[in-house]
Amino acid sequence: MKHHELLYRLPPVGTGQWLSRNSYWLVQQGSGIVINPSPHIPLSDQMKNAQAKRLDFVVIQHPDSAAIQAVKLWEQAGVSFTIVTHWRTALALEAQGSVSPRYLVNEHQYRLSSPQGTKLEFIPSAYLPSPASFMTYDAERGLLFSPHLFSSFSPQTPDVLDCGIAERLDAFHEHFIPSNRIMQPILDFVKTLQPSIIYPEFGEPLRDQLSERIDQLYRLECGSYLYPLKQDLVKQGGYQPIFERLMRRHSAFFGWPVTRDVWQELPILLAEDEPKIYDLFASGETIWQQLFATIYASKGFDWLMVIKPLVLKLVYQYDLKVPEVFYESTGKGEIYKNERRLYEVQQEALLNQTQESLLRFQDTGAYNAAFLSHYFQQLLPTDRSYFLVVQVTPHPASRRYEEVQRQIYQTSLYVLRNALANTFPVFVIRPGFMMVHLFQITEEARAEEQAEIVRNALRSENVFLEAPHFSIAVIGSEEMKKRTDIPTQDAFTKLAMERLEIGLKSGQTRVVGSKGVRPLVANRVVLCDPDGVTRDVLTARFKEAGMEVWVAKDGQEVVTLAQTQRPAVILCEIMLPKLDAFRIREQLRMHSDTDQIPLVLISYLKDESNVLRALSLGIRHYYKKPFLLAELVGIVRLLAQAGERA
Repeated sequence: MKHHELLYRLPPVGTGQWLSRNSYWLVQQGSGIVINPSPHIPLSDQMKNAQAKRLDFVVIQHPDSAAIQAVKLWEQAGVSFTIVTHWRTALALEAQGSVSPRYLVNEHQYRLSSPQGTKLEFIPSAYLPSPASFMTYDAERGLLFSPHLFSSFSPQTPDVLDCGIAERLDAFHEHFIPSNRIMQPILDFVKTLQPSIIYPEFGEPLRDQLSERIDQLYRLECGSYLYPLKQDLVKQGGYQPIFERLMRRHSAFFGWPVTRDVWQELPILLAEDEPKIYDLFASGETIWQQLFATIYASKGFDWLMVIKPLVLKLVYQYDLKVPEVFYESTGKGEIYKNERRLYEVQQEALLNQTQESLLRFQDTGAYNAAFLSHYFQQLLPTDRSYFLVVQVTPHPASRRYEEVQRQIYQTSLYVLRNALANTFPVFVIRPGFMMVHLFQITEEARAEEQAEIVRNALRSENVFLEAPHFSIAVIGSEEMKKRTDIPTQDAFTKLAMERLEIGLKSGQTRVVGSKGVRPLVANRVVLCDPDGVTRDVLTARFKEAGMEVWVAKDGQEVVTLAQTQRPAVILCEIMLPKLDAFRIREQLRMHSDTDQIPLVLISYLKDESNVLRALSLGIRHYYKKPFLLAELVGIVRLLAQAGERA
């Protein structure tokens, strides 16, 4: 059935099922994107009804057995498509043997753009027990596709109501929603979207009074037994309304005739055709204890489990006594001895985890700018450790494409976190600017070592088509206190930008600390060649040309002199004791201060493999012996005077 421009809903209304699972098709230029795949209708019929010529993407919003079954059936039929889902759901798909390629929303900033122009956003939803759940939003058309969240509002037929859909959905709330404090931030975000239509996984689309329905969910008392809303039992009508609630719950799951057979064993006057109580023939407290013993004796543990969350909520809401059968030491009843405390601990942990997720980017785990401000307020006045601020500047060819820039920023963030083994907290200040708090490091030298680890990881990453420019500022808390009486976030940002600008102007991916950039010494040369004749001739000619020459006896001393003497150029043979020229270059590249020193190679060895290796290390000058002395001296003099950067 066509519901909206380019949107089709399957199955159509009137299937006769108590709760029909909807499958939605977004079709553009003959290409289909299916949300909530259904195995109950053949794929060929679905595509025909949706007027789709091919299937490109299958969106699975949560680990649902029906969706996984549909995917398996379609794969077995030889249909090719890409599955759009969360990585946790992808694990379930893999366990079931699914082979289709995955598009993980958590790795793509919760967005998808199809080749035909359909753009979808994915909203993480804590409504289901799985943290993998999300909603799908088509911003261009204002369409929101939700899992179970809005199903209870769908208009239903009388047959459906007789099946107790409301009670089943309430049971779902109580079992799987640990607290409305988790759901409320999600609903706040949904309200900002202002969707025109909400398409639930079950039931009919919602077009009217959307704001009011969101508010109703916002006030839902799911998980309220963790933070109970105390009420007076007498003012609420005594025990009779409570018993009716429990009886309706059983009737919804097991049917009224079976439920009535169990409940009529109690001193209660029941209606014949519906779960309604006319009168109580004993005190409510007596029946309260007798009720659960009767249910357990007659139907066992499963019947208790169905009403367990509701019972616990009622206990805390009305200060009732916990049913004694919950503490029995026989059979499965023993579980309840410590379950209440364990459940509270588990739910508190989940609540804390979810609240923390509001301070982090869910796809990367980095803290956001909103949390950074609070972090600085609490930390800067007493902290003594160091921070790294990383600036990512995309290649000019990439700046024209917003999506490419976004991918560059996200990839850089992943590389940074992995380089530090996720040891230190990472913050995203704004796109292209990241901060790391080295909270265990109080010495600048050690902080710069960590910065170099990050720099080398970023520059060696081969996933960038056009390599971005990276600058890294190292800032100490004690240094901030020397600059200003009261360290503030603004003062920190100003200092960081000053140092990042120094790195940017250098044209290199480099680390800038309190000492700034150490310049190379013009006309200073480090020379290393095991051949004494070549070494003596070059030394003499360089000195005649006005250059200062430092002679190294082996490759390791070349590295040491590069670090201490800051030469403008290094000239060496490939084959050297301790370290060959390629290893020298690799070690020089590990540090910002020596990475920029140009290296000139001279050797009898010059073949294709050596030339390619030299080029891969950024070595631009490679001369085969015997060389033209005037040419070599001229090149070295130009490099030494101009300070050319490798």
